[in-house]
Amino acid sequence: MKRFFKIVLTIAVIAFICYGVSYFILPVNSIKLEEYTHEVAVICNDAYIVRDETVYYATCAGTVYNTAAEGERVSNNQSIADIYGGEDISTYLKQLDTIDRKVKRLTQQSIGSEVYQIDELSQEGEISSKMNEIISLSKTDSVQEIHEARTLINGYRSGNVISTSDKLWELDRERIEIEAKLGSKSDVVSTSSGIFSSYVDGLEAVLSPDNIEQYTPEYIRSLAETPDGARNGKKVAIGDKLCKVMNNHEWYVIAVIDNEYRTLCKENTSVSLKFPDIAADKAEGTVRYISDPDENNECIVLIRVPSYTELAFAYRHANVDIVLESYSGYKIPSYAIHTGSGMNSYYVYAMKGSKTYKCECEVVYNDPAGEYAVIRSVDGTENSLAAMDRLVVGER
Repeated sequence: MKRFFKIVLTIAVIAFICYGVSYFILPVNSIKLEEYTHEVAVICNDAYIVRDETVYYATCAGTVYNTAAEGERVSNNQSIADIYGGEDISTYLKQLDTIDRKVKRLTQQSIGSEVYQIDELSQEGEISSKMNEIISLSKTDSVQEIHEARTLINGYRSGNVISTSDKLWELDRERIEIEAKLGSKSDVVSTSSGIFSSYVDGLEAVLSPDNIEQYTPEYIRSLAETPDGARNGKKVAIGDKLCKVMNNHEWYVIAVIDNEYRTLCKENTSVSLKFPDIAADKAEGTVRYISDPDENNECIVLIRVPSYTELAFAYRHANVDIVLESYSGYKIPSYAIHTGSGMNSYYVYAMKGSKTYKCECEVVYNDPAGEYAVIRSVDGTENSLAAMDRLVVGER
């Protein structure tokens, strides 16, 4: 028992000594300086992504086969789908799909169009690479890809590797033979460049930036998507919706906001858009229109985004945070700020190691409740906050 009390007493003495040393070194109350960004944002649960979209319709009856991939960038006058008039062509369509995937893989690999002339060292490297690829593919049960990798390894070892151009020629010949069995074919050709999608939701012709002044918050909330479903590999009748191409140079967001944010959301104001349910990335845009408030004190805002963002072409209805203002610096307790002698002159005390410095600062944001502020160093100041470790918030 006595030994136990001796141990406890020893620990207490050590703790007291450590506290005394720390008190001597840091005789003030301090907190760690950390960078912080405060955002003033409007959270919108009723927002719609609006794009310039061209919907394509079936001009004849038959089975659809998309020649463009979902999300692919297509050019003007490019074939994006075919309609075949033959019966029971599902097997042939699967064969075409397999050929397309092979062509895509060969193109991505960019092996070259000439016959391989491989020295022994590079050949071993290619074989090793393909072996590692087989190990990865085995985890995904990609039987076709594994077979192709093994065939290529055998080709390397036997010296019978053929060029990519020859492989593509063979695949094109296979395609022609299969298409000959599909019956009559009608091409669907794009009339504009953009992003291809096989999903049509029924709002393509309903929402348009040009009609923004006609919309009301109530109308926006009443909108409902009516997905038509992907038609690829299915039978269609004349006039059925097939697919669409979306302008990828710009897109818009239409959102309902409270009138209290109207003064911060003026036309031509730059804002950032965040999609918390979709992705962590931001999209930068500009307010193009804001309506007068309705009887419920709500407004409609239209924001233009002039750059391609992948998520904008995969969703229609989304939760959007419109970031109106952003303040970056150091978040500190308001009471730690001292007033200087000049107009808008402020400073704080901060520490580097055991030394304390007076640091001039700029207050970029004050919490309305007065609990905290966001500060940053004054340009050209001798003692920059970025060089400090801790902020002095008071005496011990």
